[in-house]
Amino acid sequence: MKLLILEDDPVVVGALESALIPRWPFDIHVVSSCADALFQLSGPHYIPFFLVDLNLPDGDGLNVLKVAFERGLVAFTQSAIMTSCAQHRSVLRARSIGIQHFLVKPVQPDSLNAVLQCILDGEQFNAGDLSALASEFKLHDIKNLTDSQVQLLYQRCILQGNHSIARAITRIRYYLSKPYRKMGELEDAWLSLQRHCEFLKSSPSNNSVGV
Repeated sequence: MKLLILEDDPVVVGALESALIPRWPFDIHVVSSCADALFQLSGPHYIPFFLVDLNLPDGDGLNVLKVAFERGLVAFTQSAIMTSCAQHRSVLRARSIGIQHFLVKPVQPDSLNAVLQCILDGEQFNAGDLSALASEFKLHDIKNLTDSQVQLLYQRCILQGNHSIARAITRIRYYLSKPYRKMGELEDAWLSLQRHCEFLKSSPSNNSVGV
């Protein structure tokens, strides 16, 4: 699971990473431009949380999210906007796009961790029984992975209630269909998917009933 941060202020980035690293189990990726954020969102990784600064040198964080929603890049991603001035119109605009969280700078660690915990709880609640699935992932060779194999994995996840993993597989399948994909990125995403599965399988709150 990759957590993506769009923020150009290194001081803010440092404060966010200090709050996030002890709580977030996987990768935290920071970009400083709107173009880089859209590039990351278009990649093979499942990104359950996208933390976005409102004002950036090359554009508007809300416009990034608007484009991402229109392209279907954040269908299963929870998003939070950060700003030092929470104007009412900005809040309304964020809500109209579909953003779930609005954080005022300086972002308080307790507020951010509450959002993180909500996201992780949702991932774990939608995990289902992962005992068989975790072993099956290791049988596939990512270098020879076909769309039909990924589709079968996705269907199995849905039938078994592994909806959290199905979301990650959706990103893999989306990226696999690109004609100019990079194998290194795909391999990295496949490894991340296995780690995601193992993490959810070992979680104390994991249950065998999906929703």
